[in-house]
Amino acid sequence: MIRNITISQTSKTIFRWGMVLAGIALLGLPMIISAAIVPYVDSSLVAEYQVGNTQGQITCYQAGKDPEVLEISIWYPTSGEGNFSYEGFSGTLADFSGGPYPLIIFNHGLNANDIDPLYLKESLVGQGYVVASVQFNDMSSISFSDYLSTTPRTDWDNRTDNLFSAVDNFFRDNYLNYLENFRINQSRSSLDYVLNMNKNPSSPFYGLIDTGKIGMAGHSLGGLTTLALSGAHPNPAVADSRIKAIILLATPAYPFENNLANVTIPVMVMRGDYDLMMTSAEDNLWVTAQGLKPPKFFLVVSQSHHFTFSQSPYDISDSLPHVNHDARLEVIMIYSLAFMDYYLKGDANALNVLENQDPMLAQYYYELG
Repeated sequence: MIRNITISQTSKTIFRWGMVLAGIALLGLPMIISAAIVPYVDSSLVAEYQVGNTQGQITCYQAGKDPEVLEISIWYPTSGEGNFSYEGFSGTLADFSGGPYPLIIFNHGLNANDIDPLYLKESLVGQGYVVASVQFNDMSSISFSDYLSTTPRTDWDNRTDNLFSAVDNFFRDNYLNYLENFRINQSRSSLDYVLNMNKNPSSPFYGLIDTGKIGMAGHSLGGLTTLALSGAHPNPAVADSRIKAIILLATPAYPFENNLANVTIPVMVMRGDYDLMMTSAEDNLWVTAQGLKPPKFFLVVSQSHHFTFSQSPYDISDSLPHVNHDARLEVIMIYSLAFMDYYLKGDANALNVLENQDPMLAQYYYELG
């Protein structure tokens, strides 16, 4: 089924802000972004489980690099009450009664952390998912020279648009090299870590996860990490066949715009109508036959910018580990949950959400496949 529902599309000047801001980040230049704070209201989602949380460390091994130790956070369904923190209840056992549960690996954006975005992780866990996030070691302290490409281009003299192509390929090559050095293997290692816990009889999470129902999600650069592991990387060997569905939040198509058709699993893409890092040309890649294959979903959230999706507001004085939400975060949670419920859990009731457009969506397009 194909359906394209549109209420309004905010007009915006079309720039490739993704390339510009990527260049700023890669060169280590300061980037200051301010955003208005919107009051939050309680979410209408009713959780089936409390949210348990534990932290640990993983060691990532990569050829040509020293072993890299990374922090990881895992959220899981629980019915117990351990020690409360804003991440969830720690020191409480997992609730196996509704398991095994699907697993979602979440990849955070640049200069974010393994907790972000807490609101989305809590909403998924409350509905019977295990969620894990690694803290990527790619903050601004990393030198640009660490991931400069040293691979010579063989097609350089054959380019007709030399100036733009030189700039484009400079960023493309180094973007890919950056992801390979600091993102792709680290995300894959986080998945390996959680699944190893799942099959270890001495682990408190032994048998908690349904290994045939694994999803991945990411915000911004984390979305590109997710795309790379889902088949969009130029090297097919990068794809991880364990991943069955993905959600991309405020994620540009660049540098994978020429390989989106290689992604053969369900994809949900969300962006804000005030996100200057996205362009109309990239929007087309998510919805046309030249881009993603179905099943695919494209949502534009009203009154939202690039960092709306990464907000993790919380009140540590609350007696329960929940986050208050406004209508924008509410629609992100509801459609994310429905998407994963339908494609990982096989819940046909999720179509009640997926086949309809919420008033907070400025644009909605989907193909169920």
